[in-house]
Amino acid sequence: MFCIMDKNSDRMRSIRNSGQSDRMRLLLGIATLLGIMAAGSAACAGETAVSVSSQNGKGSFALIQNGRPSDILIDATADSAVKHVSDSFAGDLKRVSGQAPRLLEDLGQANGDLIVIGVLNQSPVIDGLVRGGKIEASDIDGQWEAYRQIVVDNPFPKVPRALVIVGADRRGAVYGTYDISEKIGVSPWYWFADVPVRQQSNVFLTAGSRRDQPRVKYRGFFINDENPSFNGWAMKHFGGINSRMYEHVFELDLRLKGNYL
Repeated sequence: MFCIMDKNSDRMRSIRNSGQSDRMRLLLGIATLLGIMAAGSAACAGETAVSVSSQNGKGSFALIQNGRPSDILIDATADSAVKHVSDSFAGDLKRVSGQAPRLLEDLGQANGDLIVIGVLNQSPVIDGLVRGGKIEASDIDGQWEAYRQIVVDNPFPKVPRALVIVGADRRGAVYGTYDISEKIGVSPWYWFADVPVRQQSNVFLTAGSRRDQPRVKYRGFFINDENPSFNGWAMKHFGGINSRMYEHVFELDLRLKGNYL
């Protein structure tokens, strides 16, 4: 037995039998490989670089300060996956802070601390930081789904500090971004299982650089019991098994650092 918050109710329900809830049966199917997928990511517990703190330490990056999140910058020519995760991350920062950050595609508009998301060898902004010696990313170059999170001082004019999330490929950039989301309290299950997000006025990332990548190459889940449970739930909420429904499924997969469904 375990508990979930019903999406259409304020009541916490105890689930003893998957037949009691179509949505619960869907969750059980998705959760089957959760442990395997979690094992696919390198553990980061105990690391001090780019870790979350409520205190503004020396060299820390202000992800959220006094209720205001830092702006997010991606290249105007960024891959669609990078654009998608930047929008999603902006939503996560709003969930935590109560305010939405600015989304920028022009470096000239940046003024203040900045979050930069991109793919190595595809992002002119990030590649410029590499050429200028501001960031080191050679250890992820050509690697499968690797990423580096770096706090950089004075990377650009009018930008005293930046958090740079650089992926070796587009999924690396996605995973590196959602990794921060989870660390600040946005669970991958915030939508499917209604995991609450605690609002915070101040969230800082400690100075330094952190590299990570999944240890298992292929990671994903299989949606079990497709009909009537999954189909009935999708019909009720989305009018069918369609793109609007799968938007939530794909987001969960990526937040769990999965790469197939």
